[in-house]
Amino acid sequence: MKKKNTFKNFWIVFTTILLLQFSLFHLQVVFAGPLTGETRLEMGKTMINMSEEAGFETPTHLSGSRESLPVYIANIIKIFLALLGIIFTILIIYGGYTWMTAGGSDEKIQKAKDTIQRAVIGFVIVMSAYAITHFVFKSMSGGGTTGGLG
Repeated sequence: MKKKNTFKNFWIVFTTILLLQFSLFHLQVVFAGPLTGETRLEMGKTMINMSEEAGFETPTHLSGSRESLPVYIANIIKIFLALLGIIFTILIIYGGYTWMTAGGSDEKIQKAKDTIQRAVIGFVIVMSAYAITHFVFKSMSGGGTTGGLG
């Protein structure tokens, strides 16, 4: 009974930390009044000027140009690979948790080692796929932009 409570508590804490991380680091700008078309245009120009002064390329969604099909495909692949990376990271954490709670049982320790080993291999494959995808879409876009993977 104690193991189930420990596992349940672990997932509650993990989920809470994950939700806090997403809520704290994705803050939105709040304005006191309604945004008019003119205000939005002015804000966009300000953001473009600031990014150019800092030495960054102008993002396509701010410059007004429409994103091309390769950029959409790159974004979909990026999201998919990010989800796979999260899954493998959770598997690594699960393997470590299993190992720490094995209580000296050789069976459980071996299962945990196998889980960690397979998760690390999967994580390396996902990161390699991300790097290859980044390179391919950067090359397709002419090298000037990151093809949506930046």
